[in-house]
Amino acid sequence: MRFKMTPEELMRDLLNSESFDDLVAFRLQMSLDSCFETLERLNNLKCLSAYQFDDFVDTLRYARALTVVLEWFTVEDMVEVTVELNKFSMRLDNEF
Repeated sequence: MRFKMTPEELMRDLLNSESFDDLVAFRLQMSLDSCFETLERLNNLKCLSAYQFDDFVDTLRYARALTVVLEWFTVEDMVEVTVELNKFSMRLDNEF
């Protein structure tokens, strides 16, 4: 039996399926976990170089954006994640 759907039809069916939200949420969560690993590593350093400081700020911004998008794709409460990100933000306050 030959599958007769075009690639466009297959993508449309995938995007409209319920499992697609789960797949997106899983990938977003993996990215968020990676951000936390980076933030923890950089936060443990006593002094950040200019490059590390920029990486810290960019990673923090990206993690906050991921948190917002994850709220759209899941029913999970992201308050704990936001609190943890706020703790990392305090490092920036201490830098100035």
